[in-house]
Amino acid sequence: MDKKQIASFLKQVMGAYPSFTPMPERLEIWGRHLSELDYDLAIKRLDKHIRTAGSGKFAPSISDIINQENTKKPTDTDTMSPATIIYGHRFVDSDEWN
Repeated sequence: MDKKQIASFLKQVMGAYPSFTPMPERLEIWGRHLSELDYDLAIKRLDKHIRTAGSGKFAPSISDIINQENTKKPTDTDTMSPATIIYGHRFVDSDEWN
């Protein structure tokens, strides 16, 4: 991204997330990292963050925009109880008994 695209991107972040304050240090850090990313890709990732995280809540972090494909996907153990993980027991739903 060039400086004009970085400014446009950050204006969109500020528009969606009013709590994102444009402090000089913050803009410099974001600009340094965004310069390595394609503008259209960054906008697509910002739009996805807005849709999934909600506008007005929390602005994305730099890594949310740069490394979005590396976000953690839930694994089987994320939905298991501690007893299942430790002892290997799996409780079945009553529908599975039939």
